[in-house]
Amino acid sequence: MFGSLKVASVKGIPIRLHITLLALVPLLLVQFGWLGIPAGLLLFGSVLLHELGHAITAQRYGIRIVGINLHLLGGMALMAHPPKTPKQEMVIAAAGPAVSFLLGFLFLGLTLVTGASLSMAAPLPVDLLAYGAAINLMMGLFNLLPALPMDGGRIFRAGLSLKFGALDATNIAAWVSRAFAVVFIGVGLFMQAWSLVLIGAFLFVLVANEQRIARVQDNLRRRGAFQPSPYGPVIDVGDKPPAGAVTREEFVDAHGRRFVVVTRLM
Repeated sequence: MFGSLKVASVKGIPIRLHITLLALVPLLLVQFGWLGIPAGLLLFGSVLLHELGHAITAQRYGIRIVGINLHLLGGMALMAHPPKTPKQEMVIAAAGPAVSFLLGFLFLGLTLVTGASLSMAAPLPVDLLAYGAAINLMMGLFNLLPALPMDGGRIFRAGLSLKFGALDATNIAAWVSRAFAVVFIGVGLFMQAWSLVLIGAFLFVLVANEQRIARVQDNLRRRGAFQPSPYGPVIDVGDKPPAGAVTREEFVDAHGRRFVVVTRLM
């Protein structure tokens, strides 16, 4: 993602912060006063752990993680190539919300023990525990909505692909995602919640990108490309492709741009 700065590395995964995060600083200071800085660290620490849940799970399936980008609307773990089976996509997608729920219930328990509250009138440091519980539980629930490219949308698409195949599953999930986008924009305009409007607009763009990727992969699969993904057969390293076969390598660069290299073997 352009405008991002690498600030750390976890398990070989570069962590980058996007310039749009600067917009949150005055908002948090207005809402929390001097507690705005630790509240911001808690917020994006929670987002980072959510994305690390995806990333580390993907690594266990042998998927290289290009990096994790944190931006104004949340975060994104960039995989070098998509999961190869519906089960892999389901598990990787579910790992993020699982981390968020774990953190949310941990903070909720601490909130009940300490008596912290979400009162914004005169917040105390202990009230950050209640804030941590709220943002993590909301993050887990919101990400489970069946709208691509959110986690729930990926789980939904993976489930559909078991019956309809990857391309048709993506197209069905895309229409459901657009319905959610319309709802987000409508509710956002009505309530003047501009972040919801922005999320809805982004959904329209990102869903179209998911469909383009699915069409390219389906075309490669129909033309006999090796290692079609998602959900195609995987060729062992020791296999010798026949002459004239088409091979395909897919990768994502540090800015989140996805490339597909197609080669015809002689």
